Amino acid sequence: MKQTYLFNLSVLLFCILALCSCSVVEMSGTMMKKTGEVMEDYSEDHDGFIGKTAGLGGKIHTAVGTTVEDMAQKDSQENSEKSKAEQLSVANKKVINSAVDSMKEEDTSEKSIVLKAQNRLQEFGFDPGPAEGIMGDKTRQAIGRYQQSKNLKVTKALDEQTLISLNLHPTE
Repeated sequence: MKQTYLFNLSVLLFCILALCSCSVVEMSGTMMKKTGEVMEDYSEDHDGFIGKTAGLGGKIHTAVGTTVEDMAQKDSQENSEKSKAEQLSVANKKVINSAVDSMKEEDTSEKSIVLKAQNRLQEFGFDPGPAEGIMGDKTRQAIGRYQQSKNLKVTKALDEQTLISLNLHPTE
């Protein structure tokens, strides 16, 4: 899913860079960055899958938007010796790298929280499957059973109330 999103994003940006002037590219980078900031703000107020997805998408949009803005602001003479294809290839790599880099930190912390939750669920007698830090079906089912046993809202997600109940702080 992430690779498909990144591929579609890179194709879109490739087209933008190929068809537009630097000022329009800079404006699209600014718009993408602003969209990312709105998504990140939304994620701060919403738990569960939607909130986390918005946060991750926001980080990607912000990173890519910033990269596109920076590329558009650079002196065009810097690239005057390169062919358009070479310029677009370099730009595409920069955009993809910024998107991937923005996800690395999120993936690591998300995986760490899921792993801690899986271990805690196991301690409490709820089988989440193998403790690998991956939110699979067995983990979701175990979370749901745990939430039900603690009279929490059954979301089958590691929302704030569930993390607190598991003695894992949401920022941990």
